[in-house]
Formats: sequence, C-alpha cells, structure tokens
Amino acid sequence: MASPTQLPQITLTLRLRETRAPTPTPTPPATTTVQPEASAHTSGEKYVVRPGDTLLGIAIDLGLNTADLQAANPELDPLALQVGQAINVPPAALPVASAPTLMPLEVAPPTCLDLVTDRLLCLGQVTNSLDQAVTGVRVQVNLTNIDGQSIAETTAGVEQVIIPPGQSAPYSAMFDLAEATEANAVLLVAAPASTSNLLPLDVVNDQGRQNGRRYAVTATIVNNTLVAVTPPRIVLTLYDTDQQVTGYRVVQFARGLEPGDSETIEIEAVAQTGDGELSHQLYVEASPL
Repeated sequence: MASPTQLPQITLTLRLRETRAPTPTPTPPATTTVQPEASAHTSGEKYVVRPGDTLLGIAIDLGLNTADLQAANPELDPLALQVGQAINVPPAALPVASAPTLMPLEVAPPTCLDLVTDRLLCLGQVTNSLDQAVTGVRVQVNLTNIDGQSIAETTAGVEQVIIPPGQSAPYSAMFDLAEATEANAVLLVAAPASTSNLLPLDVVNDQGRQNGRRYAVTATIVNNTLVAVTPPRIVLTLYDTDQQVTGYRVVQFARGLEPGDSETIEIEAVAQTGDGELSHQLYVEASPL
C-alpha cells in the first residue's frame, strides 16, 4: 500500500443541518416544494436545495435512483449544489411514502458546546438496535432552563441516509447561545430502508491516529457488490472516552467505484471537546448506477 503522503487528501468541513426557529409543536421540516397526492412523482415538479443537501440524499428522500435524478438535470454538477437551486424531479421509479413511520431507535442525549461565534452546537447520535436498516431518521433537540422549562427546540436529521442494523449515525443542531442547563433529543421519524437503492460499502484496513484533538483515519473503501456505484458518501464520527459524539466529518468522494474496485483514503477530523483518548466510526454508502 502507498505511503500516507501518496493518498488522496480530502478537505472536509463540519456540515450542520439547517435549523429552524422554536415552535410550540415539533413538525419535521419540509424538504421539498413537491406536494405529492399519489404514490409517484409527476413531471414538472421541482426540489429546492437546502443547506447540507447532496444529490444522493435528495434522491433517497424522493424515492429515486441517483441516475434518474441526474438524467432529469443533465447540466447539474452533483459536487456543486447551491442552496436555493431548483432541480427537476422526474417520475419516481419507486413509491413515495405518504406518511412518516416511527421505529424504536435509541437516541442519545446531545453534548452541547459554546462556540466562539456565540452559538451553541449540540452533537449526539441515533443507534439502530433493530435487525433491519432504517432511513429518513429525524430527531427533535430541546434545550431547557434550570426550572425544566423548554427554551428552544429544533429538528435535525442524521448524517447518513441509512443506519444499518447495529450501527449509529451522528446528528447536530445549532442554537443561539442561551442559558440552558440541559439538552435532550427525541425521535420524530424513522422508516424501514430498502437496501436496493443504497448500498453500504465495505471498509478495510481502518486505522486511526490521534494527535491531541486532531484525529486522522486511513482506510480502504471496497465495492464488494455486483454493481457499479455512485461516488461514495463518507461519514467519519469521533467519540470521546464516554462514547459521546465529539465531532464528525462528511464528504462526497470524487468518483464512483466499479464492482470489486477499491480506493484508499485519508481523512482528518478535529474533536470539539476534551484532550482524552478518542475513537471513531467510519461509514460509507453509495447508490447503484
């Protein structure tokens, strides 16, 4: 294997979900201008890109293959989506769920951190202890004061389209700095996932190296499926000694992988808290072409 200096270096940024103003009743945020009345999309509909969207995530949310979505938008650059950009929605190849489904998942209370920008960043994770994969996971994050009264709340999605059985996915929420004494999170939406439309890829030779709060991971991504896949989406989650999420990074890889193909990568992330020993989880998913 090539030395680390020869590995493709990926520049990553912490991708925070769009937050909303506090509301008295939690409702999942709208993700599209589409208002479907039937079980499939019709031509002429548009999806408006939100902060943090990727082409893969949009396709899964709409019940489409990535290739179908790209074909309906031939001039669209999947690696340069712009917030507010309207993209065409083709007729769906798969039925679209008409109502959210709630499944029993484990939602860890978030750890909240004061940022230098006078904002409060809350990080947590959702664990799938079921024997089937889940998708469409959203949580509500709440802040309470010393009297136990709710002072702020928002909704957030996890950073993976699918959470496989026995695995976890991180979530984040951002608030204006407030005099909160406690933060908690509850599950709003989760549904069974079809692995035919999204494929978790194998990760081998996974090695982490820590230097203070900086943490670098070298690993090889392998497409052991029988089909070619879109550019993989990689989620690196960092954990502190209490197994609490202390940071994560998300990246869309630059190229797809043919069956049996592999790619060695190096990713570096920075923990948001503590100087103790860190651990990590590396998750990779892609859509079949």
